[in-house]
Amino acid sequence: MEYNKCDLEYRVTKQDECHKIRHLLKMRLSISLRLMKKIKYGGGAVTLNGEPVRVNGKAMEGDVLAVRFPSESSFFEPEDIPLDIVFEDEDLLIINKQSGIVVHPTKGHSGGTIANGVMKHMIGAGGAYKIRFVNRLDMDTTGVLVIGKNAYSQESFTKQAAGGGVTKRYMAVAEGIIEEDEGRIDLPIAKAPDSTPRRVVDGSGAPSATRFRVLARSGVGTAAASADAGTDIGAGTAAAAGMAAGAQGRPGAGAGTAAAAGMAAGAQGRPGAGTAAASADADTDIGAGTAVGAAGYTLLELELDTGRTHQIRVHLAHIGHSIVGDALYGSPAPALIGRQALHARELAFTHPRSNAPLRFTAELPGDMRELLSKLSLPLP
Repeated sequence: MEYNKCDLEYRVTKQDECHKIRHLLKMRLSISLRLMKKIKYGGGAVTLNGEPVRVNGKAMEGDVLAVRFPSESSFFEPEDIPLDIVFEDEDLLIINKQSGIVVHPTKGHSGGTIANGVMKHMIGAGGAYKIRFVNRLDMDTTGVLVIGKNAYSQESFTKQAAGGGVTKRYMAVAEGIIEEDEGRIDLPIAKAPDSTPRRVVDGSGAPSATRFRVLARSGVGTAAASADAGTDIGAGTAAAAGMAAGAQGRPGAGAGTAAAAGMAAGAQGRPGAGTAAASADADTDIGAGTAVGAAGYTLLELELDTGRTHQIRVHLAHIGHSIVGDALYGSPAPALIGRQALHARELAFTHPRSNAPLRFTAELPGDMRELLSKLSLPLP
């Protein structure tokens, strides 16, 4: 069996002698039971001082415990797809993804994907690994994309994300003026009953939270509601009206004293973006009378506390501030930009092997820079 280069080693200490090897694998090398089975039955090996060892045995101080992963590879058709590589080592490949290209082959996109480009890059570099996308970006979303080169790196990223150890920051331009300087949208997301790609805010959906911070505003909005900065959206006094609308598979206008105009818009299957004049208290969730008129745009920095499909797009559309150019959740804006104005700007996590802190950034692409210029919004 040929092994790849992503082997792990650990020198046993005196304190480790009381533990079985399978416990050391978990405690010292973060090898889960699932990954241990994959190693055992996939052609890998666990060795002690270079010799195969049973995981129920024990080790002595100074022994070298090693995990040997079996070789893997993907079988995508290699294609000459441009890759903007930000970072690469034996465990990770980080790229700055362009717009207009899907991450991996699907029924509708059998080729011309990032996976096809990575396959060509891998072969050209003499590598052999299974291509694992540990985060996903929509076809028309740009920015930082992470490929894990082995099961260990993929599992490490997944664990970190589940434990809040991964930071994901995005930039977006939203329609309308968002009055709050910052806030948190905490509303569950589910699949739309009448559409495969679409998601909706729905009480039966998975918990989903998006934090936002306003970087700049452009134009004159008509927001009539007054709300303090740091407002929670959908938190605290749960958005009854919004949940009711979401339960029917359409965006709702929000909680408590939701404006009639916004709810009327929501009833037509679109976010409530009317000219509601309801008054919102300091603890009122956004969506309860903060709908805006057509004028104005807001440049946002967004951070994901969860990672649901289309999460940012769904949350912003639900509160009446669709992303500019988002044809699925808002309206196309060909005169401004040919896609949704959403960019994965920053990703931070811990390296799976060295435990070193990593932080990767991707500059705004040209079409979003042009959009900011057209809307008289500053470059962040």
